[in-house]
Amino acid sequence: MDQQAISHLASGFLQCKKLQKLSLDFAYCKIDAKSLQDLGAFLFQSKNLVKLQLELRQNCLKDKGASSLGTYLSGCLNLNDLTIHLVNNKICRKGFIQLIQGIKCCKQIKQLSLELRQNFINYGDVSEFQYLFCDMESLQILTLGLSKNQITPEGIKNLTKSLISCASLKKLALDLIGNQIGPQGTQSLSVNLSECCKLEYLMLWLNENQIKAQGAQYLASQFSMFQHLQHLQIWLGWNQIGNQEVICLGKGLRKLKQLKTLIFMFRYNNIFKENSILLARNLKKIIRLVKLNYDL
Repeated sequence: MDQQAISHLASGFLQCKKLQKLSLDFAYCKIDAKSLQDLGAFLFQSKNLVKLQLELRQNCLKDKGASSLGTYLSGCLNLNDLTIHLVNNKICRKGFIQLIQGIKCCKQIKQLSLELRQNFINYGDVSEFQYLFCDMESLQILTLGLSKNQITPEGIKNLTKSLISCASLKKLALDLIGNQIGPQGTQSLSVNLSECCKLEYLMLWLNENQIKAQGAQYLASQFSMFQHLQHLQIWLGWNQIGNQEVICLGKGLRKLKQLKTLIFMFRYNNIFKENSILLARNLKKIIRLVKLNYDL
């Protein structure tokens, strides 16, 4: 889709003075910062918009486009549901920071989904989430897609610590596949998330993060602190976790007294078949569990 087509589309939207919900799919359209200008002008004036979904994966936004998008979103003051998919747009530090600053202006957001897979966001950039989440007291549902970036233990520590400020957070999904969080990052993640006192739904995709035995032990030891957790989905594939840690994880998961649903993916680690069977038996002993799916 070229700039002229987007311009015509934006012109049409400008006639919709009372528009409250908008979903746009511009995936794989070769959109750059310049192409976004007319659409951005419309968004900036959209004072009545309460729900916005923008699918922009596999385009050419880069830092300039992400920065502009942040500016445009800062005008959407009544948004309470925002979804933005920016997979593989070559976004670096500058664009990421400007995008975050724009979203922060949307004080009414209750549901936020931000998909930033396969960009160039590192540990220092992730620290900017502290700036975003410190005032988001209304946020209840959060999805962050950060796989295949360059996030380190320090980065995951800063990210998860910032989530403690979200006093109303009930549902959290973190996609961190293919980063570098390691054992120390896993410890920070489990400790900080356990302080999100209203959390009921938790989805953690942690494949390919070099968590190893020590990280798995940290995770297992912290499960008992998630007092209100009812639904857990956790992926731990390709993390060099051994037999003893599998047993610890099973025992740790049994301490989740309110758990009703568990989806557990543990393939491609260093465990024997008999220990996989033992883990499965432990999971089936969780008292309130009504749904169990596991892939060992």
